[in-house]
Amino acid sequence: GYKCSVDGLTFTDIEPMAVGTAVDKYSVTFADDTVGKKDTTNNYEIEAVVAGEFEIKPAKVTIAADNDSKIYGTDDPDPLTATVKDGTIYNEDFGYTVGRVSGENVGHYAITVTLNGDTSNYAVILNAGDFEITKQPVTIVADNKSQVYGEAAETLTAVVTGDKDDDKVEYSLSRVTGNDVGVYDITVTLTGHTENYDVKVTGAKYEITPAKVTLTANNDSAIYNGTEQTSKP
Repeated sequence: GYKCSVDGLTFTDIEPMAVGTAVDKYSVTFADDTVGKKDTTNNYEIEAVVAGEFEIKPAKVTIAADNDSKIYGTDDPDPLTATVKDGTIYNEDFGYTVGRVSGENVGHYAITVTLNGDTSNYAVILNAGDFEITKQPVTIVADNKSQVYGEAAETLTAVVTGDKDDDKVEYSLSRVTGNDVGVYDITVTLTGHTENYDVKVTGAKYEITPAKVTLTANNDSAIYNGTEQTSKP
């Protein structure tokens, strides 16, 4: 549209225009033959035209990194992703990549979005996401043991499932003190390298069984005397 220095005048076939696609300021201009045209009453003639301004402003876009997670010791999900929450991306040259703060221990790490490509036509808001590394389940199950009374004690052992070769859970095994025949509890005690694990321990039993013995009667003799006789104790 346009404004005239004199109110109420009407001109035909006059429409100032500016054309643009990218973010910028453009001149709104009249056709070359505009100067000299008269209004519909023929009482006024256009002496001069003044260009206006047409501004294309950046499109607002919000890109939010999607939250994600993994279990300690496993590979990251590939790829990490993000979602355009608000606004529309119109050109293929617009680009972004998604990554996270480095770290492999249990905890929370920021997922970030990095712009690349041509983003000059956009006012972009980037929202970080959360990447959580959760604990790896681990079980430690003590083995049942037994020994014969008086013999050497058995070495206590356990089976560990779930920990990693380069980050072994540290633990100790012990049993209730006692050397007589009976059943004693074996317990598992965690001593280190448990930060990245959710450890479940299961105890066992240590049994001391009776030692086996053999009784042999002593030889004995007596002289016949016509009555019942017994051997000597």
